[in-house]
Amino acid sequence: MHGSKHTELSGYNTMRQLPFMKALYDKKLKTERFPGLLQNLSIKTSPSTAKNFPNMVLIDTPGLADGGL
Repeated sequence: MHGSKHTELSGYNTMRQLPFMKALYDKKLKTERFPGLLQNLSIKTSPSTAKNFPNMVLIDTPGLADGGL
């Protein structure tokens, strides 16, 4: 995903934009595989003039470290 401005998508829209995340939602049962995940899932896009990479995914998992590391 790229564009001419910063964009933020959240929840279900994020999952639709990233094909590898579609496994997080069961369409038949209409439920999340990990309850609460979609409400905390978001995407932020940023324009790039270099265009050296078509899509880069960074995953941030806040709360896994207590800050003392």
